[in-house]
Amino acid sequence: MIQGNNHRLIIDKGVVFNKGQIWFEDHDCGIYIGVGSTIGEAFLAVAKSGSKIFIGEDCMFSQGIHVVITDSLLSWIQANA
Repeated sequence: MIQGNNHRLIIDKGVVFNKGQIWFEDHDCGIYIGVGSTIGEAFLAVAKSGSKIFIGEDCMFSQGIHVVITDSLLSWIQANA
């Protein structure tokens, strides 16, 4: 799903993304998946302006993986620190 504007999704060479979702909200967000990475099943979400997810080269994600960046997550971390 894409909401907002000016997002970037970069999927490098040799990436295998079997199953999952990619979610953009707010503005100027980015997701980068590096060369040769494999994703079995993942939910990748950037929902805070200017936030980014970087997955390096030759990374392997199994199944049921959630990587989420939001204002509400940051608020929860600060409240529970």
